[in-house]
Amino acid sequence: AYVITTSGSTGTPKAVVASRANLASMVDGRNYDYDEDDLVTFSAFRLTWDGSLLKTLWALCTGGTSVLPAAHELMDAEAVAALARTWRATHLVATPSFYRLLLPHLAPLREPLRLVTLAGEALPGVLVAQHRAVLPGVPLSNEYGPTETTVSCLAHPVRDVPDSIAPLGRPLGASTAYVH
Repeated sequence: AYVITTSGSTGTPKAVVASRANLASMVDGRNYDYDEDDLVTFSAFRLTWDGSLLKTLWALCTGGTSVLPAAHELMDAEAVAALARTWRATHLVATPSFYRLLLPHLAPLREPLRLVTLAGEALPGVLVAQHRAVLPGVPLSNEYGPTETTVSCLAHPVRDVPDSIAPLGRPLGASTAYVH
């Protein structure tokens, strides 16, 4: 399906091949709450990073719309949040560090947002608490996985504010529910 470059934990770039079967499994393993008539995913990542595919490919395979900011827009969290608001994103994915910058600008998305997924870094409890304050009632998920697992393989629906870091979660699959 695609080839993407990663340096992983080694720092040495290498190409990772994701087969069509891997991609189909990734999409099938997502049990996100959505309405077919208004599915709009928003990935606050550069397309060159596999995290951008987390919601993008799922949306495209289920008949939704996927929005990715241009590289120059990613330098301005307020502009990225404005783009998410313009498109009325229903599912948003970002790294915790960038989400911390976006969050103050996302309150107007409270109504259409059905899920925020944070991935690629540790998710601190303080950010979970901030999410709850700005977007009460909007489910939050922590996902993780190396590129070799076709983007992510573990997910944790974050229901409580952790004392320090949110858990990585359990293997993705039909039993992972994202609905609050």
